[in-house]
Amino acid sequence: MRVGKRFGAAVVQAAREGRLLYQDAYRLTDLRGKTFDQFARNLGY
Repeated sequence: MRVGKRFGAAVVQAAREGRLLYQDAYRLTDLRGKTFDQFARNLGY
């Protein structure tokens, strides 16, 4: 699955701010743990 930058940034930001559980962020992006962290770094977070 491919995650768009705009959607991905919104999910990462919401998870980092505590407005979205990481469990839900993982489900929405289909990424887990270190892969999600790498995705966030690539977006500049």
